[in-house]
Amino acid sequence: MNYRKYIIIAVGLLLCIGSAAGAQSASELLEQGIYEEETAGDLEAAIKIYNQIIKDAEVDRPSIAQALYRLGMCHLKSGQDDAAVRTFEKLVGEFPEQEDLVEKARQHLPEASKDFVLGPVPWVDDEVLIHTAKLPGGLEIGRFIWIANSITLAGKEGWRLRLLRYIGDGSNQGSSRVDVWRDNLAPISSTFNHTQLGEIEVAYAADKVKMTTKGEKEDAVHEIDIDRSVYDNEEAGHLMRRLPLEVGYKTTLPIFIVFQRQVIDIGLEVTVRETIEVPAGTFECYKIELSIQQTLWISTGPERYMVKFEGGGATTELTQIGTRKMDEPTAYEDEDWDFSLSAPPGWYFYNKESEEETDKTTVRLINQDVALMSHLRLEKVPEEETDKTSRQAAESKIEEIKRLCSATG
Repeated sequence: MNYRKYIIIAVGLLLCIGSAAGAQSASELLEQGIYEEETAGDLEAAIKIYNQIIKDAEVDRPSIAQALYRLGMCHLKSGQDDAAVRTFEKLVGEFPEQEDLVEKARQHLPEASKDFVLGPVPWVDDEVLIHTAKLPGGLEIGRFIWIANSITLAGKEGWRLRLLRYIGDGSNQGSSRVDVWRDNLAPISSTFNHTQLGEIEVAYAADKVKMTTKGEKEDAVHEIDIDRSVYDNEEAGHLMRRLPLEVGYKTTLPIFIVFQRQVIDIGLEVTVRETIEVPAGTFECYKIELSIQQTLWISTGPERYMVKFEGGGATTELTQIGTRKMDEPTAYEDEDWDFSLSAPPGWYFYNKESEEETDKTTVRLINQDVALMSHLRLEKVPEEETDKTSRQAAESKIEEIKRLCSATG
């Protein structure tokens, strides 16, 4: 009985404390923080007040930006240079419209941080870029699909950046989704799903990354401490399209590699301009060399298309440029074989042409959940089977496939 009374009293005290804190406006708290910082000289008290303003979801952006700048200055005065840099980087990256404060913050950043500034968003809403993957000899092995959809998160604008992979016969199939803030592309959460590597969910915070690996019986959770702002590996393609690219430009990208559970600094250098011809057309591009032995070409035009990529023993080339809304169904039409297909939103069709198999065609279905491998194969009926109906021919082929699967285990 006494236990219940103590609980009720404790909750009541918390409510009172919350109400008292909420009674102070952001401007009043800023004044209090400045007093503690400059008049009383109590930097620890000032830091607590500025953090209180920054973490309040109801506070307006100018006040948060002011608190960030003041917090960064407190860290500098306390000799916490790394914390100051992280705070100023957050101000510069997330509040570009607060130009005066951003300019003041940039004066306290090292040269490498000053160079890392994002340009305007080059892609249109619902953009879809389809790449064809090939081996060095030219053999086509699959597709990569890059998608950007605008979303709203906690009342703020963001992007949902997705990447779908389909390699070989579909046994190497994967999809990723990274939700980021619109202005600075800072990651909020991500998922990675792969037929061989499994499913991982990631949540980003200012000082740590929480990873949840899905298991058949039990999920495994890992928390990785970070001491700076990072970007998810799966958004790197879109991130590089917003860099201020020009010949000679260099920077370093702090990329969190999910499966390695660590942050890797990836060096980037624009070496030359080149004209590249790919299935989607001819583009003048910046050639970009990465420190991880990968090369990519991004167009010099305002769209900043990722035109070509080389790495991991394969090449991908831009094949198709389009748009598709997240809730829009998918359609496919084959004029040569005179048939059409439709699929739910989020699915894509891939028809790999084959010069050897002129009497059949196979359409692969790529799905963002990587739930299954889906193929649709059409074959011309052999002359000796023309007496069968279409259903009979199909059922006969299904039984043949079942016997083959049973024999191979």
